[in-house]
This record gives sequence, structure tokens and C-alpha cells, in this order.
Amino acid sequence: MIRNVAIAGASGALGSPIFHALIQSELFDVTVLARLSSQAQFPASVKVIRVDYTSVPDVTMALAGQDAVVSVLTTSAMETQIPLIQAAVKAGVRRFLPSEFCANIGNPKAASLPVYHSKLGIHEVIQQQARDHAHFTYTLIRNGPFLDWSLAYGFFFNLKGGSTPFYDGGDRPFSTTTLATIGQAVVEVLRHLKETQNRAVFVQDLVTTQRKMLDIAQKVAPDRKWTPTDVSTSDMETMARDKYAKGTIDMEASMGFFCCSVFGEGYGGEFQEIVVAISYSSQSARRKTGQTQLWAIFMLLVLFINISEQIMPMFLPQRALYEARERPSKIYRWTTYLLSNILIELAWHTLLAVIMYLCWYYPVGFVRNTTSDDQAIRGFLIFLFLWVYLLFTSTFAHFAIFWMLCILFCGVGVPMTDLPKFWSFMYCVSSATYLAGGIMSSAVANSKVTCANREIFCMASTGNLTCNEFLAAYIEAAGGFVLNPTAQSMCEYCPLATTNEFLDRFQISYHTRWRNFGLIWVYILVSIVAGLGLYWVFKVPKRRCSKRA
Repeated sequence: MIRNVAIAGASGALGSPIFHALIQSELFDVTVLARLSSQAQFPASVKVIRVDYTSVPDVTMALAGQDAVVSVLTTSAMETQIPLIQAAVKAGVRRFLPSEFCANIGNPKAASLPVYHSKLGIHEVIQQQARDHAHFTYTLIRNGPFLDWSLAYGFFFNLKGGSTPFYDGGDRPFSTTTLATIGQAVVEVLRHLKETQNRAVFVQDLVTTQRKMLDIAQKVAPDRKWTPTDVSTSDMETMARDKYAKGTIDMEASMGFFCCSVFGEGYGGEFQEIVVAISYSSQSARRKTGQTQLWAIFMLLVLFINISEQIMPMFLPQRALYEARERPSKIYRWTTYLLSNILIELAWHTLLAVIMYLCWYYPVGFVRNTTSDDQAIRGFLIFLFLWVYLLFTSTFAHFAIFWMLCILFCGVGVPMTDLPKFWSFMYCVSSATYLAGGIMSSAVANSKVTCANREIFCMASTGNLTCNEFLAAYIEAAGGFVLNPTAQSMCEYCPLATTNEFLDRFQISYHTRWRNFGLIWVYILVSIVAGLGLYWVFKVPKRRCSKRA
């Protein structure tokens, strides 16, 4: 378990959010390492040790008793990390987080860019130390461009309007992360030592494209005009390499390499695999509850297969017995046999719905989203949805193979807007769409959201604007609310104001709950009719017309 954490570079643009995340977590005793010449100020409750980073003995003494070190030193001071790493090993530090916090430089094409060579040099040092000293481990955090910083300085989109560069057409997805989320990721890495040991951890808030950002901006500010200008990342890389070859290492050249690593084809700008995500269970339930409860509903729908496995072993022997004995003797018609099986399952599933409701509705915590005025009706409505879900299961069990398609395209795992165009029709025809939407809207809608401290995004306002003015356009497009609307320095933003904003992302509306309930009955009736029809086609003997002489 990590208790004592030292952070180097805590006063910088990235270091400050990481420092505040460590403090707000209340999980660690934080010590700040500062340069001898640093004028940065920190809270009186925080221990600050001023060190000479070039002196290994000096830094070793400062790190005595520390369990982990987080380095947020700037790129220009990257080589300063080498004595810091050596001192950490000598001081018995167990986990070291170097100043990575960049693009996916594990990708060979990104690693070939000269701007990242200093970070790769740190990789060699820290990996060698981990091999030589069993107690010493490391974690590399990769997060893509900083979302809030990039928007403020126009890195991947010019919010002010006018000409804005679209790299390689502006349609290539890329991962991006806010500074606050990076801070939270550091906390989670230190809480999950085994899972993050000696590896890279990918963190992202959002996968988007420049084209999508333009669409949002045009909706928020229809009077503002943007002129996309196509820029080739290969041309930018050529320009940057030429400058580096001539010894001209300036911001233009560095930005050229940064753009390649984010927007270039094959550079891994979109994180295809998130190795470690911030765990739902480690977060306050107040903001993460919606996503957690949505997945609880999704897992409930997966039980369809298990319920079907209880139905079919009983149905198949009974069908064989009917076709071998009752049908030849004409004791009763085939429709009587099928309908009686359906009615028996309906009765048992009604009882099962009561048990499922009690064992699922309250433990998941849906009841906390209700008020005294609507608790009874919303709880009863969820019971009705569970009931029709089980009734539908009993009538659709014979087509279980199609159910996997239904839950794949129900809009929970992948929102409807992100589905491939060819498969978008499945969202509309899937019965799971209306089950998930009906249960989720009844359970979660019309509730206010409160963010815990660790869930609040902090960002600096610009241009002497109040936080409310600074974030007004973004909130209009993305939702959420400002906790300190009149402040003019550091703004505190909660991504959700109400649970309805969360439901809107999945195209779920409380107003369609009864429509969804009625549609499930349509699916049940269609399944019964289809079952009768298919049995008649494939199983019922047909009279053969004999030819007359």
C-alpha cells in the first residue's frame, strides 16, 4: 500500500492538477520537491523540501521514507529525472511515475519522432533500474493531448473562429484527456500497484475528431464562422525534421511532431486499448452511478441466455413426447401443445420477476434516484419491465441466437450515434433497445447530480471572464454546471447537472417509458405468432393431395 508520495514539478500546468488530485484523495501524505530557486507557494499543511536535482545524495535524503515518486518535470528538464530516479532507488522508493504524460510513444512511428527521444531515454534508465532492483517499479501514463489546454490555446481547434487547420482532413479520431482526469489517473495508479506495475497505462476522457468539434462549435455559436484549412501531417513532419537536422529546435518544429503523433495515420493517436481505466468502484457513486446502473441493466439482459438454458431442456423432451404419442393419437391439437407451454412459462416467470425485482432493484441502488412523490410508481414500472422482459424471454428463447445481435446493438455498449451506418437499423428493431431504455429512464431520470471533489474538473479561466461566462458555450453543448460561477481564476466544473443529460447521450427519454413498455408486448405477441407459424411450417404434417385416375 502506498502512503507517502513525493511529487516533483507540482507547480506547473500539469503538476498542479496532479498535486491537487493527490491531496483531495485524502489517501496519501504528500511531500513536494521544489528547486532551490523556486518561488512557488503551497498550502501550509503540505511538506515542501527544496533540493538540488543534480545532487543524488541531496535528493536521496529528501526521498527517505517515501513510497512513491511522481515526476512532472518539464521536457526541458527531462535529464534531471535521471538523478531523481537514481535517488529514488537508493531511498527505497517502490513506485516511480516519470514525466511521461504524452502521446502513445509505445507506437514505433511515434517513437521515431525526435521530440520524444528524451522521454525514450528515460524509459531505458527506469527499465534498467527496475530489472536491477526488485523493490523498484514504474508506471508510464499516456493520455494524448490535454483537452482543456488544447482548446484554450487552439492546438487542435480554434474556438475563436476563422481559419482552423484540419490535419489530414480532420476526420481521424484521436484520444484526449483533461488535466483533472490525468490527476485522478495518477491517484488510481497508486491505488492499483499490481495492475499497473512496469507498464504503460492509457487514459482518455474522449475520442473525437476535428470535424466533430467543428459540428459542435457551429451549433453552439451559429453566428461564428470557421474556415477549415487542410494540413498534411506528413508535410509537417518533413518540415520539423528539416529544422531539427539544421539545429533549429523551436516551437514550430516541436508542434509539427506533436501534430503527427496525434493526428498522423498509424501513430496511435486513438488509443485502441485502454489498459487501465479509472474504476467505477473507486469513484464516488454520485456521478458514476448512471454508467454503473446502465451496465447493471445490460448485465441483466445478458441473463436471457441463462434463462433460455432453463427452458429448452424441458421443452425439447416434451416436444419429442408430443410428436411421438399425443399427435398420432390426436388427443389434442398442436396449437394447444404450444400455447400450454407458453402459458406455463408465463406463470413461472411472473413469480421469478418478483424475486428478481427484490434481489436486483434495491441492491443496485435505483431506489435512491426516486423521491417520495414518485418512488412507488417508478418502482412499480421497473417491476413491470422486468416482468415483460421475462415474458419475452420465454417466447423468444427458441431464437436465442438472435438475442446476441439484439444486445450488441441496443445502444448500451455502443451508443446509437457511434454505430456503423449499416448497422444503425438494428438499434431500432432490437427489443433490447426498448427494454434498456424503459428500465433506465424509469430508474434514473429526473434526478440531480452532485460531483464529489475528485470528480470535479478544474481549469483556469481566461480573459478576465467569470467561470460562468468562460464555460457558457461549452455547457450549452455538453451540459453540466459550474460550481463557482462568479470566480475569475480556477473554475470548478461538474460534467453532469441532471441524470437526464446522461440519458440523452444514449437517446433514452423518460417520456417514452410507456411506449417502450407497449412495444415489448408487441415483440411478445410477434414471437408467439412466429413460433406457431414456424412450427406449422416445419413440424406439422401436411395432407398430400392424391391424383385421381
